[in-house]
This record gives sequence, structure tokens and C-alpha cells, in this order.
Amino acid sequence: AELIEYGAVPSFVPLLRHASAATRYIVVETSRDSADIRLETSGRGFSDAVTSVEGDTDSLKKVQAGGWAHARYHRYSENVWKHNQKDVATELSTLIREQQPAFVALAGDVRARQLLGEALTDTERELLIEVDANTRADGADSGELDEAVDRAVDERQRQAISDVRDRAAT
Repeated sequence: AELIEYGAVPSFVPLLRHASAATRYIVVETSRDSADIRLETSGRGFSDAVTSVEGDTDSLKKVQAGGWAHARYHRYSENVWKHNQKDVATELSTLIREQQPAFVALAGDVRARQLLGEALTDTERELLIEVDANTRADGADSGELDEAVDRAVDERQRQAISDVRDRAAT
């Protein structure tokens, strides 16, 4: 709503709300073989940029082969997953460096999220908001991811307003 005020000390809160409404963030939906990375700006309703990373799909599943080679098959599968998530981390790191988002919402397969977190630097890892939802599974609902993003955006807006109020009080 439009607001016009006159006084010795004008109210900056509406201006701050409007200015902080445009929060840039990244959404990563990952699985053991691939990931979708979206750069978004809150309040826009569409993605600014979408990147898909396709990894190696050879021996993705850990097989129950038994025998002497059983552990070797499992290590090979785990190495394929790690390599795939390193590729995702490379793309994500580039996007973080270029766009400087407020946060990165991470959803998808549990093991893929762990491996991706390990492949990122400490500074990049601080931006992560991990959502316990596998949105890449067949028939999965992204409602939990959307709610987590909305909460994070609201928190950033409240924090920005609080910071300005504290500086003004000082």
C-alpha cells in the first residue's frame, strides 16, 4: 500500500520492507546422479537461471554381489556419487561467487546432500539451509522445500529491518 508521511523523523520501515523483499537465493535439488540448480529472486514467481548437472550413472546402485568383491563394488558406487556431487559443487560454487545469494536451499537425496556439503568450502557451507525432503524422487512434493525457502526469506527481511532499527537507535 502507498504510504505518505510528514514529520521530523520519517518512517523507513516500509522502504526497508520493499527494498529487502528482493532476496536472491539458490535452490539445489540433488540426487546421486544429477542435480538442478536454480537462481531465484523472492517475489518474482520464476527462476532467473536454471542449471542442470548430469553426472555419471554407471553403477549408481550398491549391489549385493557378495563374495570378495562386495566391498569393492560398494566403494566404486560411493566414488561415482562423490564425483557427481563434486561436479554439482563446482557449478554451485561458481554461481555463489558470481551472484552472492543470501542463502542456498538444499534438498534431495540424503546421501547426495551429505556429499555435496562435504565438497563445498566452509564459507559456502555456511549459506546452506538443508531441507529434509527428497524432491527428486518420483511423485515427490516440493511443499516442504517451498516452506523452508519462504521461512528463510522472511527471516532475512526481519533481520534487515532489525539491523537498521538497531543502528538507528544507536
